[in-house]
Amino acid sequence: MLRPKNILEIGAGYTTPFLLEGLINNQRVYDDGNLSTTYFENYSYEPKLVVIDNMSLGELSIKPGMKEIISSEYTEFVHGNFEGKADLLSQKHGNFDFVWFDCGGLVEYTKFMDEYWDICSGYIFFHFTYTSGSPNEMHHAILKKMTGNPSVFDIVEIPEDLKEKANKYRKDLVETAVEEDEKLMEAYLDGKEPSEEELIKCVRKGTLAFNFVPILTGSAFKNKGVQPLLDAVVDYLPTVSYTHLTLPTKRIV
Repeated sequence: MLRPKNILEIGAGYTTPFLLEGLINNQRVYDDGNLSTTYFENYSYEPKLVVIDNMSLGELSIKPGMKEIISSEYTEFVHGNFEGKADLLSQKHGNFDFVWFDCGGLVEYTKFMDEYWDICSGYIFFHFTYTSGSPNEMHHAILKKMTGNPSVFDIVEIPEDLKEKANKYRKDLVETAVEEDEKLMEAYLDGKEPSEEELIKCVRKGTLAFNFVPILTGSAFKNKGVQPLLDAVVDYLPTVSYTHLTLPTKRIV
C-alpha cells in the first residue's frame, strides 16, 4: 500500500492529526529520476479521512487542534456510535485501506469485527489489545472473528532432510536462552524442556543485558511477519519505565 485513499478512524484523538498529515503528504510524488512520465497520465488521488466519534462537532472543535482538522476538505466527520454505519460508509466510500480503531472494550471490538472487517482492505490498527505485556480479551476476539487469510501463513512440517539440522540449531538457541536463568539451566540439563513462557523470559533477560540480539524474519509486503515482530517488541524490549540498561562496551557497525 503506497497511498491509502480511504482512511477510517473510529474514536477521534491524538492520532487524528497524524493521520490527516500523512494523507495530505501522500499527495506529493517524489521522483528520484526513475519515475516514468506515464505515471501521471490519468493520475488522480482524492483521499478522505472519515472520523467517527460520539462527541459532537461543537464539543470536538474546542479540543486543541481539532477545529482545523474537522474543517479540512480531506476530513468527513460522522457523529455518533460506529455501530450500524458500515454499509452506509461502504456505499459512499468503498473499502477502507487504512483503519485505526480505538473505541470501547470487548463488546465494541466484537461489533467492529462483525460489521467492518469485510470493508477493510488494507491495514487495521487496534488499540488496547495487550494488558501487562500479554494479549487480552480484545486481542482474542479479533483473532476469533477474522475471516479470510489476512496475515496468516501455512505451518508445515520441516522437510525430512532438514530436520536434523533444524533440531541442532533449535537446541543451540534453547541452550543460549536458558543460560540466562541458573535454575532453568539445571532443569534443562536434567532433561526438562523449558516452556514457551520461560523461554520468552530468558530471551528478554538476555536482550536487556545485551548478551544477544533476537533476529526475526519477514517482509512488510502483505504484512508477512509483522505481527511476530510486534509481539517481539512487547516480549523482549524494555518498556519506557525500564531505566536499568547499561550500554555495551563493544559495538558492531
